[in-house]
Amino acid sequence: MLARADVVMHVPLIDATRFMMGDAQFQATKPNAIFLNIALRAGHLAAAGFDVLPDEPPVPLPPLLEAWRNDEPWLA
Repeated sequence: MLARADVVMHVPLIDATRFMMGDAQFQATKPNAIFLNIALRAGHLAAAGFDVLPDEPPVPLPPLLEAWRNDEPWLA
């Protein structure tokens, strides 16, 4: 499924789904796919969407949000 899907939606965070996506799964995704609720700095994915974080507000700020706050060029 990951190799064919344009968009992959997140699943509810429960013990059984925590860490279900790792490097191997992201490498298996279709190039330029959109994965909601996750991001990968390697440039393999085209976009990411977030609606919740494990702790809100996050302290310390997750690296992706810090990069966004700093307007880092890799996010363009």
